[in-house]
Amino acid sequence: MSGPDKRLEELLFASGFQTFPEAEREELNTLLRDNAEARIFAARFLSIDAQNAETHATPAPP
Repeated sequence: MSGPDKRLEELLFASGFQTFPEAEREELNTLLRDNAEARIFAARFLSIDAQNAETHATPAPP
């Protein structure tokens, strides 16, 4: 993973915390606004994250 992609991943992960600084929020918004590939990456990242959350939240059958 290249530098910008790694930074995008770090920002997406950090954005889930309540203490996400405003400067980093602005950086994330700028990356997503200015780069279509970043938006695609973010969509995939968040989709996988949502699937993982759903898998772990669903009780296993008896």
